Amino acid sequence: MPFLIYSFLKLNFYQNLFFYLFLFFAIFYSTNPIRAKSKPFIDSIFSASHYVFTAIFGYYLIYPEKNFPIIGFIFGIMWSIAMHAFSAILDIEFDKKVGIKTTAVLLGVKNTLTLCLFLYFISFLLISLFFNYLFILGFLPYLFLILISYRNINNNEELLKIYKFFPIINTLLPMIWSIYYIYFKFF
Repeated sequence: MPFLIYSFLKLNFYQNLFFYLFLFFAIFYSTNPIRAKSKPFIDSIFSASHYVFTAIFGYYLIYPEKNFPIIGFIFGIMWSIAMHAFSAILDIEFDKKVGIKTTAVLLGVKNTLTLCLFLYFISFLLISLFFNYLFILGFLPYLFLILISYRNINNNEELLKIYKFFPIINTLLPMIWSIYYIYFKFF
């Protein structure tokens, strides 16, 4: 509580806004009265929002006077929704057993994979327009993993193995982009 009071008093409007938006989406993803994790499409939006608002909060801590690029927000939301939806595929059977209806439960494996493919493609297309057309190449590992997932649509064990590659790509790709951006911006 002291940290929340201190942040409210010391941070500027945008820093506070995105900090509290992060808290709202992170808390109500799992808790009542919203419990977004049990509502199709809302589950992915809430999950994506708490990740993206964390990034925007960090941006405003570093650049308190600059506006966060809307393309970055759209990219982050679409990419994060795709990531959440893919991860929810692995829980379809468990969620059905306990009566939780998620995006993946509603759409099924194949349609959820198609949604992920669409969202990844659009998000990488947008970020490529914003930064550099080469950023569209970032879509290729996701395309590859989703195409392999289509071939293993009825094998949760194989889908889990495929899913384990996402954290690696999710770490390496932003690192490569950051090095690329820093190199061409400052050298």
